[in-house]
This record gives sequence, C-alpha cells and structure tokens, in this order.
Amino acid sequence: MCVCSSCDRGLNTKDFKVRQLEQLSIRVQKPDLFLSTMFDENPAGVAGAFLAFRASLKSNPAPERLLDKLTEDGQLNFAAAMRLQP
Repeated sequence: MCVCSSCDRGLNTKDFKVRQLEQLSIRVQKPDLFLSTMFDENPAGVAGAFLAFRASLKSNPAPERLLDKLTEDGQLNFAAAMRLQP
C-alpha cells in the first residue's frame, strides 16, 4: 500500500512517520512516482480514470490543459507518459 503526499505544488512527506508506516507495509511516495507506477502497472485503467476525473470537473478542461497543469504541479513523468497514450 502507498500513501501519496502533496500540498499545493510542494511535496509534503515530513509529516509522515515513515518507519511506523513501513511496519504496516505502507510506503510514502511523491505524487509523480505514485501516479507513474500506477500507470506502468495498468496504463488503460489509469487512462480511463484520468478521463473520468477530467469529465467530473465542472470546468471540463481539455486533456492537454489538464496534463499541463499536472506538469506545472510536478507530475512530469506521469504527464509525459499520459501524453504518449493513443
């Protein structure tokens, strides 16, 4: 199990007691690593979740705009992988 930690473009992992979480088989990961790992394990599922997430937003952003926002927020690898999706 993983915990993804993010706070308004900053990465906040200092509040997690990593050793205690490790005893519970929980790893703390930064958002880009978490999302990229999920994508590597199930590209179609993550792409589907991305589409569902985008559709749930009232602003209904274009896919590229949402990927640009993820890139700005530090999810560089994940956004790059999503851009390569057919």
